[in-house]
Amino acid sequence: MRAAELLYVRNAIVRIVALVLPLLSWQPGACGQDGVWPDPTWTDADPKDEAMDPAAIERAVQYALSAGGSGMIVRHGRVVRRWGDQDKLYDIKSATKSFGATMLG
Repeated sequence: MRAAELLYVRNAIVRIVALVLPLLSWQPGACGQDGVWPDPTWTDADPKDEAMDPAAIERAVQYALSAGGSGMIVRHGRVVRRWGDQDKLYDIKSATKSFGATMLG
């Protein structure tokens, strides 16, 4: 096979894995129970309860705050940390393409 054909096959495999992998980790009935996303309100959780390092989360939040805006860190459908105004809309233009591709992958 030529290099271009190998690249095409590799890219096809990567796309298939990107589509199938999320399905393997999906658990029917895991969402929407006991305040877990996608309920209208999100349950807060302590980082330690979600096996996350609180110091690392704070470093990530401080980095995010340096650029302004708002956001949240979610683990297992529960909010571990949020910052900024969650109701404010931001003009992010074509950056939504990257977010959409990340969510799809």
